[in-house]
Amino acid sequence: MWSFFAWFTILILCSIRVYSENYNDCWQNCDYCLRKLVNHGGDTIPLILAYDGNSIGLQSGVPTVEYHNIRISEVNKEEKNPQGDITSQKQQKVDFDHSLDKTNLFAKAFTAQGLTQPERSRGRVVTVSFPNKPFKMVFSLPSTAGYLTEEKVMCAQGFSETFDEKNCVGCTEICQDKECRFARMWIERQSDARIIVRTRGALCDKNYKIAHTDIPSGSPYGEGDWADEWFYIYPDGVCTRVIKIYTGLAPRASAFWGREGHPFECQETIFKAGGRPPTADIDTKALTLISMDGRWKTISYKPYPPKGELFEGANIQIVNLKSRYKPFTIVQDTDVTIAPYYGPAEDHEYIKKRVFVGWPRSSEWGRFYTVALTHIIDWKFHERTRNTLTRVYLLGMTNADRAREKVSKVLPIAHSWLRAPELLIKGQGYSSLGYDRKQKAYIIRKQSGENVSKELSLRINARISSPLINPVFVIKDWGQCSAEVYINGEQLSEGSNLCVGHETSEIGTDLVLWINIESANLVTLVISQNKHD
Repeated sequence: MWSFFAWFTILILCSIRVYSENYNDCWQNCDYCLRKLVNHGGDTIPLILAYDGNSIGLQSGVPTVEYHNIRISEVNKEEKNPQGDITSQKQQKVDFDHSLDKTNLFAKAFTAQGLTQPERSRGRVVTVSFPNKPFKMVFSLPSTAGYLTEEKVMCAQGFSETFDEKNCVGCTEICQDKECRFARMWIERQSDARIIVRTRGALCDKNYKIAHTDIPSGSPYGEGDWADEWFYIYPDGVCTRVIKIYTGLAPRASAFWGREGHPFECQETIFKAGGRPPTADIDTKALTLISMDGRWKTISYKPYPPKGELFEGANIQIVNLKSRYKPFTIVQDTDVTIAPYYGPAEDHEYIKKRVFVGWPRSSEWGRFYTVALTHIIDWKFHERTRNTLTRVYLLGMTNADRAREKVSKVLPIAHSWLRAPELLIKGQGYSSLGYDRKQKAYIIRKQSGENVSKELSLRINARISSPLINPVFVIKDWGQCSAEVYINGEQLSEGSNLCVGHETSEIGTDLVLWINIESANLVTLVISQNKHD
């Protein structure tokens, strides 16, 4: 009896070890894998252990999934980078705790943990938590960034991608940088009012050759095509994703394949999870698409939708996950196409059985899956210069369940962002710089000098077509002093309805205010220096 259990235990341990060692060679070397579900900063997160089909605990052929906690500590290690230079690296040391701390699903504060400098690393490097929300935002090198649901489904937005037939092999995209030679992710700024996470990377092929190095790109990071990203993240879980691509092909660039110009893709609706097939996480009626005039349509993937535009005029996408919170994406509403992901013919070989296009490519889903649902093609670049292309997306999560409820909750958010209500300023020494869609914020400049008023009055002409929803105000060069805020004559206390932060800039210290308010009427706002400062 002892011999049987001893050999059985050894067999199980060896299976897990072989699986963990070989996992990096599986389908497309996905960076949301078992060895990378870790992060810096001592956070506690779930780790999924999936056993093969011959292991203990199977029910009806479905692998047993066990959840564990892992705590991460860091040890410094000197390591040579690909250029041969010695750099100080942070290596993750893992300790296992075999009890699932369910209270960890709901954060008590709006915080970010992880790298604060663009250091070379791998796996999860930044985690953002939201107060009283069961989801988080996760940033994993080289290219995964997005929301992680309470069921541990990763909702990502893809990455910048193009091609260079002359110098590179296949597609050139940030996810090809498996060794993270160029890719970086870090927390740039953090306060109670917002968190800014930065990512950057080179558009390279599988051999680490960067696209279009023979054409001057103006990139601050080196020759060829590079991409910068900024995630402006707010306490309600909403964020903007701002992408700036550096390329010498900017004047003749196109937003996607199929139109005249050189394509630069920036968005792909991607989901990743393990221990179950994607149909356990994603409803077969996978999408709710909405237009700015309130029309909406539910899109089923059974059967798989045909190529081309799914719903004319739609610029809002909600993915119908089976979790309580569902991700949404909003883009500007001029010349937008939301289309199903297709890829090569081999991706559709077993589509009737698998429902969704994804990886690994086979008749059955593997231990872990990646699904690509759509491309949201914003044909009109937010900004275009001689050597840059800028795109902007608004991202968030909604707990709305029925389609009409989703429309009623998310459509006003789109209107508040794309049709921001007019702002009028009263206060000596202050001027409005307008509404910045990239930051989802009203930008106000405070002048220097003794004649500047200590009180700033704002009138916001909100209405149904331009509602005010959780607005953000950035007052440039405000200084280190705190602020008192009054809405319609009533003072707000810092907490769930008012978040105040300070950010250091090149010229001084900016004040950032996030206010929890929804209104379709006139709103008066008074901001003054704290009397106790």
